[in-house]
Amino acid sequence: MSTVAPHRPLDVAVVTARDREDVVVGNEIVRHRRASRLIHWSVAITFFICLLTGMPIWTPLFGWMAHLVGGLSVARVIHPWAGIAFALASIVMFFHWLSDMHFLPSERGWLGPKLFEYMRYESDDSDVGKYNGGQKLLFWAVSLGMVGLLFSGLLMWFPRAFPRLLLEFAYIIHDVTFILLPWRSCSTSIWGPLRSRARLVR
Repeated sequence: MSTVAPHRPLDVAVVTARDREDVVVGNEIVRHRRASRLIHWSVAITFFICLLTGMPIWTPLFGWMAHLVGGLSVARVIHPWAGIAFALASIVMFFHWLSDMHFLPSERGWLGPKLFEYMRYESDDSDVGKYNGGQKLLFWAVSLGMVGLLFSGLLMWFPRAFPRLLLEFAYIIHDVTFILLPWRSCSTSIWGPLRSRARLVR
């Protein structure tokens, strides 16, 4: 005679956060609802596909990464389409979080030395809302970087359709943005979708 194991009840916080944000459940705050996490995961996944296919195209030093997707020729095919997918997911994320990313008058100090103090973990940002000024700056920096990668990438995708000088400028923009964007975005892309909860300090 077979027995059916009882189903483990779903986490109340997970169920509640499917449609709501900033939900207090016990001693936890569920910061993001399911749609926010799905959008962020879409950005993270397409970002890493772009990274894995773009780096072997950029330099032979990372040529070994091309084997992960089937070779360099396959990477050249995947990369622009992954870039389009990354841009579309980033646009959805931009408008999804735009209302929370406006700077308040009290946050203008983040454009100065406070930003560097925050990056060195020397500042006190306990008296803030859902996002502090540093997180808002990162949001605008990543959004601007996405625009730079998208438009420079489109020019590089269709090189015969644009003047030579404009194409050379696109290569510079794509390379500089690629160098500056990934390293900070990697940690955000990994931890952002995972850390959807925060402890409530009473």
